[in-house]
Amino acid sequence: MKNCCCLKEGTRSPEIVFIEPLSTPWSDHCDVPERYNTQRCASIPDTHRRGISLKQLDEIGDLAKTVLERYEHINSHSKQRVTAENATLYDICDLFISPLTVENSSRGPVSFVELIAHPDSDHQDPKWFVSHWWGTSFFDTLRMLHLHAEHRGVSAEEEYYWICAFANCQHNLSELEEKDYRLTPFARAIMSEKTVGTVVLLTEEKAMPFYRSWCIFESFVSTTIAQDKADPHLMDFCTIVPEWQCESYLTEEEWKCIEDDQATTRENGGMYFNQRCADMLYQQDQIIPEASDDFSDDLLGPVPVPYTKYKDVSDHPYMSNLSWFPSAVSHKGLKVDILDAEASRECDKKSIQAWVGNSADSVNAVLRRSFFAGALVMAATEINDVENLKRVLKEGEDLFCSKKTVIHIANDNAVLNYAVAYTDDSSSGQWRDIALCLLEYGCDPDIGWTDKGWLPLQTAFQNNAHHHVRNLLTHGADVTIIDKSTIQWDSCPEDIATMLHERGISM
Repeated sequence: MKNCCCLKEGTRSPEIVFIEPLSTPWSDHCDVPERYNTQRCASIPDTHRRGISLKQLDEIGDLAKTVLERYEHINSHSKQRVTAENATLYDICDLFISPLTVENSSRGPVSFVELIAHPDSDHQDPKWFVSHWWGTSFFDTLRMLHLHAEHRGVSAEEEYYWICAFANCQHNLSELEEKDYRLTPFARAIMSEKTVGTVVLLTEEKAMPFYRSWCIFESFVSTTIAQDKADPHLMDFCTIVPEWQCESYLTEEEWKCIEDDQATTRENGGMYFNQRCADMLYQQDQIIPEASDDFSDDLLGPVPVPYTKYKDVSDHPYMSNLSWFPSAVSHKGLKVDILDAEASRECDKKSIQAWVGNSADSVNAVLRRSFFAGALVMAATEINDVENLKRVLKEGEDLFCSKKTVIHIANDNAVLNYAVAYTDDSSSGQWRDIALCLLEYGCDPDIGWTDKGWLPLQTAFQNNAHHHVRNLLTHGADVTIIDKSTIQWDSCPEDIATMLHERGISM
């Protein structure tokens, strides 16, 4: 027996009573921290108001690391020991959320948020709603949320995220049986005027939340009825970038900032490959093209569909721009079909499909537009298929109802420069035709990477990619605005030298 403060029902003042220490699967190996071993639970009757702070998430993360070092827990599905590296929210729920909340209150089982909130609190209103798959690594989830909080200005102690596992009482999920989806805690949390947006946590490459019914439901609410709030509901996307996925050419000054083992890649053409990190696309301004005669060839006349710009940031060591949102995840996002989603319970899947109803196509379109830019970059680089690139461009026209909007997005994301940088004169196959396809489509030959000052023609000269140089000059690239030192005259073919001379450029 031990002393502990608790609340008698109907009072707001604590008194000392005797309770038994909590029984958990791991309590013989680690003490239960006092913050979780108390009957002084908050009463937050509205589930949609049960947000959790980053500090509170970090505290359960610290406990999980300690427990998993000392206690052997075998995942029932993988049959492997759970560690800090592979622990998912399923494991966190089995080991901590459920056992800590089952009998920790005089009124019976509670939610985890009620367990950890101040006992006098009747709400922890969320600022952001988290849409995620429980099978995501829990510590990857923490990493992505820390990146999100940093760039969205979310206080680690005083502002909250709504996460279903911590907000719902895991011992009583009757609220999820609501016939009217607007009354479910998920929808009410998203629809709250105090919730500014939804952040979607995507697994590496698989983009799993887009294949889970409840996540699709959350995207449905976020992209439809939540847009009717006083301030339109934002939507951000986070993921984990595996190591060696992003390659960068660094300047001498940038190399001085690098202090890891991968610095040896400098000997391989000066390229640096990323470390594993978190990355985020967060919503910026919505671009609404002006109606004008310039849009006379648009598919639906002079009013193209607006598109939303996203900023790409990462928590990569040394420099944020050494990593970027994975094209493979964007490629999955461009193919999302919410009617293909699965659920652990068939009844949930049927209910969610009924709720979404005829809105499936519009929700798909909103989600696909968010990932179009990244998918276009992948089509112009890694896939090496001109016909696939043409299909992606056509999908963009269908999504935005405007070829010129697709060109604008391609230019804004320097897609042509990526295509040029991906090949040199030793390259074979369709890669050599990708950049030409983009030029013929209408991409600007003089738009490149503004942060490094690299333009497509300069990139082509630097790589001795003379087939690209010819195509760029033929399509109007301005040789007068590039760094002339990148022109390698010794290896410059005669026809290109002539083209340069005609433009007033000589050795």
